[in-house]
Amino acid sequence: MRPRARLVKKMSAISNIVKNTFEKAFLNLAKEMDVPVENIQLGIYYDERGNQKYEVYNQFKKEKDIDISEYIPGIVDWSGGTAILESTIAQSGARYAKELNVGIGTVKIIMAYKKDCLPDAVLMAEGKKVRNVNIQNEILGE
Repeated sequence: MRPRARLVKKMSAISNIVKNTFEKAFLNLAKEMDVPVENIQLGIYYDERGNQKYEVYNQFKKEKDIDISEYIPGIVDWSGGTAILESTIAQSGARYAKELNVGIGTVKIIMAYKKDCLPDAVLMAEGKKVRNVNIQNEILGE
């Protein structure tokens, strides 16, 4: 009898680009802040017009707003990875606001570094945790 093959879900090219983009951002933020990468969380929040903004946390305490492109080295990573982030994960805020019947300005997606994987993510609305978000399945549609 043959042993069963393990089912391992592979990442698509898009998921892999997003993973690598986040990894670079997390590592560069940790280096700049001189803290372990595991201490860093990255948030996406929205102004009242729905424009996405980025913020960084150190051990869940907000440190500052950032321009994500400053933490993504290389034009290929910046143009490809950042464009995918902005067209997928960051755009999901409007959908979440509609789903939760709240203003887009109250929605945040907070992500934590996870080595060799897409970040762990949490959906926040009106300052409260709503639920965990599976980026690969829920946002990237894989």
